[in-house]
Amino acid sequence: MGWGSSSTQRAKVAAGTYATTRGHFPEAELARAMRTPPAVPGEEVELQECVLSALGDNNKVLFNARLQGPVQEVLNWEATCKRCERSMKDRKPDKQALQIPYPVFIPSRGRPAKAHLNWQATHVFGAQKEDKPPGFKPVVCLVIEPAEEEEYRATWPSSLMLILPESNCGPGYARWVVQQVCTKFCLEGDPTNPQRFQRIWIVDDTLTMFYRLALMEKFVGCGRLRRPKRMKYRVANEGLMFMEALLAVQKHHFIGRAAVAGFLRDDGTAVCKRNDWKLDELALYKVVMLDLCELWRLGVEYMPQLQMYEDICLNHDVLTRGGHTLKCQCYGFRAVHAKKGGCLKQRDGRHKPGQTRLKDLVQKTAFRSMQKDRQKAVRELLQ
Repeated sequence: MGWGSSSTQRAKVAAGTYATTRGHFPEAELARAMRTPPAVPGEEVELQECVLSALGDNNKVLFNARLQGPVQEVLNWEATCKRCERSMKDRKPDKQALQIPYPVFIPSRGRPAKAHLNWQATHVFGAQKEDKPPGFKPVVCLVIEPAEEEEYRATWPSSLMLILPESNCGPGYARWVVQQVCTKFCLEGDPTNPQRFQRIWIVDDTLTMFYRLALMEKFVGCGRLRRPKRMKYRVANEGLMFMEALLAVQKHHFIGRAAVAGFLRDDGTAVCKRNDWKLDELALYKVVMLDLCELWRLGVEYMPQLQMYEDICLNHDVLTRGGHTLKCQCYGFRAVHAKKGGCLKQRDGRHKPGQTRLKDLVQKTAFRSMQKDRQKAVRELLQ
């Protein structure tokens, strides 16, 4: 194949080096599709709202969050929750549910027009058939701050949304709220009937695509030193990339023991990864699957005060307490670098690019109020 035989991209293109990849990853088009809200019928969307109370020990109410969306989306949420409850109670896997991705939560802040929130795009989950009964469609829920609710609803009128209790608390808080609600919740005023999800996905709002990484027949050295070896090539399917990747993780035999699972983010070296799957990896972020029962058993939860590295901190706590993580390296994802919203303020405010300080991670007052083990965990993120 001649990989590494020329130092110029033009010569490599002419030699056919990129024949299997060049033009197969139109990220701009895929990003545009995920930024474009799905078409809404002419009539006004009928919204339904309910208040969810997150429950702690002894069914004590921790806080309230609002679930709002089209009637069919709310009914699908309720039916999915009932199926999960029934499966956990019977201790038998729901074979039909195994063909559906676990509920997906997408925290978003400050970018209603730029966030990649259209999971009905043809390369994500696709448009769901209207004749499917509730509980047989993926739950996709945006996680929005109350101060931005009107703006996001105007842009995404047909989306299911979980409205956070408070605004301006950061990405760690948003993920903590999702974890607490989904671990155990009830409708407001009815703690005698708790509900829960067993596993969920929390996904960043900047993802553009997934693709499969397949082994090459002959490994090829990269660069003049011929290493690391290029062992795989990218395969971009024209179908539901996101659906295929998420289900691959959900069906893995180790998923019942993994507290957190995730994917490889392609930084240019994805084709050099030898193993398809790795255990107990720390670097899982942007798209993670949480086993809420296992996290509860380990006593691990998101740190709500964190402004950055919230997923890494969660993984660190899991591994420290004897839990396991699962990383999929036979699928990779790509994400854009957002210029607005999210934790961009913290990244831009760093003393030097790539140099993170304690005050970038958490506010001083919040850090002082933490227990010593939490302070230690935050400091270890800086090492």
